[in-house]
Amino acid sequence: MDLGRLLGGSTTPPVDGYVLYGRRSLGGSMATLVGLMAFGAVTYFGSRFVGDGDSNVPVFLLVFWGIAFVLGLVRSMRRPQRLRVDRAGVLLGAVTVPWPSVWHVVVLRPEPVVGAFRTDLPAQVGVRLNRGAPLPSGVDALITDPDDPLAIPERLRSHVSDAVIDVEAFRAAVARYAPPSVTLAERVGDQEHVLPR
Repeated sequence: MDLGRLLGGSTTPPVDGYVLYGRRSLGGSMATLVGLMAFGAVTYFGSRFVGDGDSNVPVFLLVFWGIAFVLGLVRSMRRPQRLRVDRAGVLLGAVTVPWPSVWHVVVLRPEPVVGAFRTDLPAQVGVRLNRGAPLPSGVDALITDPDDPLAIPERLRSHVSDAVIDVEAFRAAVARYAPPSVTLAERVGDQEHVLPR
């Protein structure tokens, strides 16, 4: 077990590709843990004070509660994968695009605003599909911009605003796993250029 990954190491390029983790969702995880603790307390006090008072908590309920609590605790410590490049393709949030469907992999950066210095603008990675490629699993439809045929639909982007993309490690993973027909590019505003692989 990789303890660093379990506890949510930031940008950790694993041996088998490139992975970028997002923030932990503490709100949902804490709600799960509090719910499990409440369930355990109700079970314990319910068995103690309801009925004859001598009944014990059934062992299977204690085992169930313990397993659920440990799984909830592990889930609360994990960080979601926001971006991954490996043998299977490109993971963009919850959508995995397999390599046979990929035409371009694009690092998207916002156009710098004249007179303003902002480093909090989100970088993204997007994927353009081959013509006729099936939509990735979990994507029912794509909305495209008819005025910009190279625009990448929102569902095929990974919004990464809470971490920094290591472009060199990302490029190395694409070069290693993508077929030769896949182009890696960088787009800043409306300007796009091909990155060497």
